[in-house]
Amino acid sequence: MQKAPREVKSADDILSTDDYQFIEIDVPEWNTEVTLRSLTAEEAMDMNERFDSEKGRRGSNLILVQLSIIRHKSREKEGDFLFTPEQMPALKRKSLKAISRIANAALKLNGMDKQSRAREEEEAKND
Repeated sequence: MQKAPREVKSADDILSTDDYQFIEIDVPEWNTEVTLRSLTAEEAMDMNERFDSEKGRRGSNLILVQLSIIRHKSREKEGDFLFTPEQMPALKRKSLKAISRIANAALKLNGMDKQSRAREEEEAKND
């Protein structure tokens, strides 16, 4: 079955399109759901810069990466950040299982998990 042709949009049309995705993640350890928002390219670049600078000082730290993802991707219903920078020390004392669950869901939402990358690599081979 052939796909119907899509409308060709202008750069202004594309740039004005709201392309964020939101998902709800059940966090039983906290007896709540957490809303995650997809990354923009700029946010991904900023996070990569932070992680690269941290790597030089302390080595690669998966938990630091997970906490940063949660800090920048968890949202309140109004769209504001769920956690403030001042709350990060307290978040570090929360369940690693919950933190990993949220961070892994954020990576999956943004196509940055292992399965998504493997699928993209396989599709690239077949093109």
